[in-house]
Amino acid sequence: MVERGIVEKVWLFFDDNGEIIGFSSIQKDQWELPDKRKVPILYLPYIAISDQYQGKKDPVSGKSYFTVIFKDFLYEARKRATLHRDTLCLHVRKNNNKAIEIYERYGFRIVSDEGIYHRMAVDILVESSKSPEDSTGVESTSKEIHPPDE
Repeated sequence: MVERGIVEKVWLFFDDNGEIIGFSSIQKDQWELPDKRKVPILYLPYIAISDQYQGKKDPVSGKSYFTVIFKDFLYEARKRATLHRDTLCLHVRKNNNKAIEIYERYGFRIVSDEGIYHRMAVDILVESSKSPEDSTGVESTSKEIHPPDE
């Protein structure tokens, strides 16, 4: 079972013309284990690429925009990791084989199934320890996001 927390940080990525390329976000959360213990985690609730940039490469790095944004996200997640909150988790649709393959390249493993989703996790202090390339050509801007009162 996932207990949703409040998104701690959202990063927006822009091209040279100020158009949004995509975004990623992170939150501190906790997951309940089968034995009902709750463990603190870092959670990736959202990562998205604008339709016009999907499948395209950043001209400076030569990498896909998803790769640029995801590597930046991993770098930021490592900065927030602690010895007591060192697991980075996400959900991915079971039928999204391309995304599963990408996440597995970064050390994520499927740890359980939840309906139409796989729960995936990685020890962020061990895996994916390289920082993103310095020159990506993509500008990142952090914005604090607070959900509306429900």
